[in-house]
Amino acid sequence: MRGATIRDKHDYLRADLVHRQNAAELEKFLHKLKAAAFAHPSSRVLIYVHVARASFKIEKFHASYFIEALATKPSLKVALVATQREVQLVQQYIQALARLKKASLRSFTDEAAALAWLVTPLPAGKRPRARPRLR
Repeated sequence: MRGATIRDKHDYLRADLVHRQNAAELEKFLHKLKAAAFAHPSSRVLIYVHVARASFKIEKFHASYFIEALATKPSLKVALVATQREVQLVQQYIQALARLKKASLRSFTDEAAALAWLVTPLPAGKRPRARPRLR
């Protein structure tokens, strides 16, 4: 996919968005990222957005479906990183939505802080419990 990459960094997956994507491209990227994240043994994902502008219409690319999928796997942690203020605001909104769904997703302005949170294991008493499946 042009302008978006997913790389295995052993302890985590790293996804970089270098060029602004249209809604269809971003939705396709999120599907690909979700599949890779669920298959990766670390259950850790760093998403670094390098674009200067962000879309505030996150439902155009079905971001809530991505967040809901994250919430189904409590061991999965996702760190969002952006250095541009407009993108940071969107990521903070996504973080708030994730918190409501009880998904482990946080927004950062600094890659080092994101990685520190991402690769630090949760203490045994703080690990999320598996959710019972509804039938």
